[in-house]
Amino acid sequence: MKKLKMKVNIILTVVLMIMCIPANASAFFSDVPEAAPYADALDRLSSLGIIAVQENFNPDDLLTREQFAKIIVVAAGLENTANSMKGSTIFPDIAQDAWSSGYINVAVREGYITGWTDGKFHPSQPITYAQICTILVKALGYSDQDIQGTWPNNYIAKAKELGLSDGLTLGNNDSITRSIAITMVDRLLNTNIKNGSGGTGQAFIDTTGNFTKCIIFGDSTTIPYLQAGQVLTDKGTFNCQPNVKLQLGSENYIIIKNSTIQKAYAQSSVLKVSVEQSTENRISYQSGDDLQSMLLPDNITYYYQGLKTDYKNLQSILQKSASIVFSYNSDKTGYSYAIVFDPVYSKPEIADSFTESSGKIGSITFEANPIIVRNGEIAGISLIEAKDVVYQITDIWGDNKYYLIVDNKISGEVAEITPNSLSPKTLKIDSVNYDLSKDIDLSKVAATYGDFAVGNHITAYLGYDGKIVDVESFGTQDQSNYAVVLGASTTIAATPSGTNTIRYSVKLLSGTGVTATYQVESNVSGLKGALVKYTFTDSDTISLEQVPYSISSSETTINKDGRKIDSYYVADNVKIIDLVFTDSGSEIQANMLRWSDLPTGTVPAGKIWSIKTSGAFNDVSLIVTDDILNQRSKLGIVSSALTKGNSYEYTVLIDGREYKWNTNTTIPTGSVVKFKMTASGIDSITQIMYTTITSSGIQAIDGRRIKLNGTVYYFNNNFSIYSRDSSGNITVKNPSDIDTAKTYQKVSLYTYDITNYDNKVSMLLLDE
Repeated sequence: MKKLKMKVNIILTVVLMIMCIPANASAFFSDVPEAAPYADALDRLSSLGIIAVQENFNPDDLLTREQFAKIIVVAAGLENTANSMKGSTIFPDIAQDAWSSGYINVAVREGYITGWTDGKFHPSQPITYAQICTILVKALGYSDQDIQGTWPNNYIAKAKELGLSDGLTLGNNDSITRSIAITMVDRLLNTNIKNGSGGTGQAFIDTTGNFTKCIIFGDSTTIPYLQAGQVLTDKGTFNCQPNVKLQLGSENYIIIKNSTIQKAYAQSSVLKVSVEQSTENRISYQSGDDLQSMLLPDNITYYYQGLKTDYKNLQSILQKSASIVFSYNSDKTGYSYAIVFDPVYSKPEIADSFTESSGKIGSITFEANPIIVRNGEIAGISLIEAKDVVYQITDIWGDNKYYLIVDNKISGEVAEITPNSLSPKTLKIDSVNYDLSKDIDLSKVAATYGDFAVGNHITAYLGYDGKIVDVESFGTQDQSNYAVVLGASTTIAATPSGTNTIRYSVKLLSGTGVTATYQVESNVSGLKGALVKYTFTDSDTISLEQVPYSISSSETTINKDGRKIDSYYVADNVKIIDLVFTDSGSEIQANMLRWSDLPTGTVPAGKIWSIKTSGAFNDVSLIVTDDILNQRSKLGIVSSALTKGNSYEYTVLIDGREYKWNTNTTIPTGSVVKFKMTASGIDSITQIMYTTITSSGIQAIDGRRIKLNGTVYYFNNNFSIYSRDSSGNITVKNPSDIDTAKTYQKVSLYTYDITNYDNKVSMLLLDE
């Protein structure tokens, strides 16, 4: 090959696109914009290990001859051969121990590349357009005898014919940048090689022996029986390295070692569809801002959970947030196959002490205006109750979200644990068997859990599939059940004989967190708000025994770290019922609390209404509290006022929610006010609050605390963050919205009362 002069003037037809791309980086390199025209090619080659991953790719640097020798050898699946041929050289300017010696030896042996006429290789010289076209064409099996004309024009013309240089306008001697080189090598992988009869055969990548082409049918998030890290393909089930990205539903090229996928990239061109609705094999799906509709083609193969499925079965499979991946045929006139995926369910979370202002239940964060389905019907977020089982549901790409609320609780006696209490799989509660969900904390039903055993009365919380996701038990110390009476009712129904039947019922919140209505023998409306023990007289009728409250007349000390109330030790499975709203004429509103929810320190008299102990050690097993988290006392901010005759209608933000409140009292807009709340809203104003702590900046903030002026302040359970602009407009913020580098006109922290026992931050107000 003739020695060529280096030229730097490279003209790439898409160069103007590079100047306009956004700044976010590619999957592997910080200096490669996500929208760069070569980014997809680079990600594919990096995924397969053809390009080494490092912090920067340096796309505009010129590629040397020895660097390209390595790229073509690795792409051809000959890296192991190169390692074995390192330590020798045929060129005087290549040291035997040079990093590139093995790659150059293999590239020369395979006929991809040659030295120059001076007998040297010139490893650090930039590779030229003529050279790279020649190497790629030869890698496809073509020789000088196959290509008519004079070098290098004949090889450049062949590269163009094969599609390797589409979109490139370069001179023969132009040096090649790294971005152009990987674009051409990426095209090489899917270009057909020359076969023995002079035509074209299979794609280059299929001839290397280094890659396996397979369809990815699913992973552990889409196929129930797969374990974490496993994937199902049409070539079998494999483990997968955590950093390997597989495109579900597509044909992927993978590198397998010891039954584990080491590297992969998606090969096929696909259409991704997230189902909104399905009726008789016609689906609707979102495309941009528009809702599209399509009739599912009946002339292709459909797969579901790794198996072929009949076209007529699709109607029963498809539902909202299901995903379909259609693989285009070679000329993109239709599809070769489609894979159907069920909606992806998050880990179930139990709604303990959920509040709308937090917007979170465990690992689930509710988006603005969420779509919520509760017991089969569209519901608002305010209808989520304590101990509901909550799921976030998406398509396989994490989009098309909605939230499923399951209220299905079973109470009864544990009759059997199968196969045994050391490795439980199924619980028989009374006479019915229930499988355990894979998401359950097995320590709760294994032999090591102190109060769980055959014979115990438990409450099991069932998920969407009817499997148990959580359990609670009172233990063997006390077989009777405690509950608070939320309300009672009397109904009169006419019988066929013309007489009237009176039925009495009672609504209870039991210590297991179950809210349920039962039949009783007599009118118990006078017990509203009372603590009772209940026992079943038949399957749906109970009898009640009132348990007098022993309301504390003195302060109580709560030591959460030591798990003590005053001198009593608190059991690990303690049940805490907090009476929040006890408005006259309305049902009692009460919540189940965790031990960690309680305040630490001295609690005023009247906050602890009852403490029940059990067992030989008199451990505290039940606590009833009276609004111990101050739900009836809230801080709000007045966002606007409207004059109505001699009174005012104020718009107030409390816990991030908007309330309307009418009063004759004049309150300046923007005031922070302490309100007395009822179950239905604002009852009255208690006092106008004044800033207790101020600053001009925030040093640190997360979901639990804030640091101002070198001091850390903790938030209470229902803290709120508001931002007020220069026009007085007030918006709700989250901790993640806060810029700690920003200087504010004023940062203000508010507590209920500086002398209050739970003196945590209740509100953060940012004046811009």
